[in-house]
Amino acid sequence: MGRGWRECRRVLASSVVKVCIWPYYMAQKVEKFKRKTHIERTGPAWRSESISSEEDSLSPLEKKVKSTDHMESESGSETDDVVATLEVVKKVMPKIELVLEKLDKMEKKLDSLENYVKVVDGKVNRLQEKVEHFESFSKDAALSLKVLDEGMSFANSEIESMKEKIKHWEKSLQEKTARVERKLQGEIETLRDEKLYMEVYQRRENLRFYGIREASGTTEENVKEVLVGFMQNELDISEADTIEFQRIHRIGRLNPSQDKPRPIIARFLRYSDRELVMSRAKKLKGKSFGISADLPKDIVNRRKELMPKFKKAKKDGQSAFFKRSEPDKLYIEGIRVY
Repeated sequence: MGRGWRECRRVLASSVVKVCIWPYYMAQKVEKFKRKTHIERTGPAWRSESISSEEDSLSPLEKKVKSTDHMESESGSETDDVVATLEVVKKVMPKIELVLEKLDKMEKKLDSLENYVKVVDGKVNRLQEKVEHFESFSKDAALSLKVLDEGMSFANSEIESMKEKIKHWEKSLQEKTARVERKLQGEIETLRDEKLYMEVYQRRENLRFYGIREASGTTEENVKEVLVGFMQNELDISEADTIEFQRIHRIGRLNPSQDKPRPIIARFLRYSDRELVMSRAKKLKGKSFGISADLPKDIVNRRKELMPKFKKAKKDGQSAFFKRSEPDKLYIEGIRVY
């Protein structure tokens, strides 16, 4: 762009120079024209010789006068041409000065524009450098992303592999846990049963009596006397007053508004006495009284579930009994029933 403006300025300066030398050029043209006109007017050389011969016939004073007239004529003609040329130059010079002034302003603008172009060119170069740097950075970033993508793919494959392993471990752990739980549950059940059977053994001297009326009024009841009288009158045990007990008491709190008497639990000192009383329990059949072993609640609940099978077996004339040491286990015809 700067080269174009310089070329334009060179052309304009050349035009101004041509305009400045134009008057001189015109003066040269006028001089040539005058010479040509003079030659045409004087004629060829032979005419000159004729005129020269005529001049030779004149006196020296006449020749001088004629020469002076001719020189004045030519001098006046040249002066008029110069004046005319100067007049033209005078008219043209203001325009030339105006053109030169505009050219100066244009030159300054061109210089300013050239500086601006240089600044812009510098900025463009810096921008180009930044673009190249950004392209290099983009390539590096693309390479890094590719490496990262490969790393992520590898990590994903590893994660999937770990997930499969974890699933396998979880399944194996669940199976092992289930086996351990079943085993522990079985052991817990066994320990619970052992505890229950141990409690049954500890209660083996105990019996429970149901339906024995309680003493009325505010008098404190002597439970032992009541129980001994019951065994003598209802069980036909005449020596009941000789039976020794470790402890006798009723179960639960007294409720005067309730007609149903509270059960009595008795702990015999000797197991043989307990067995004697239990063997007489069949005498209470059809009466409102009852006798049973003192069993834990869990054992009682289990026996209730098996009781329909026990009664049916008895009705059918089959041998049915609950094992003494494990009173929640029912056997019919020697086979355990669940």
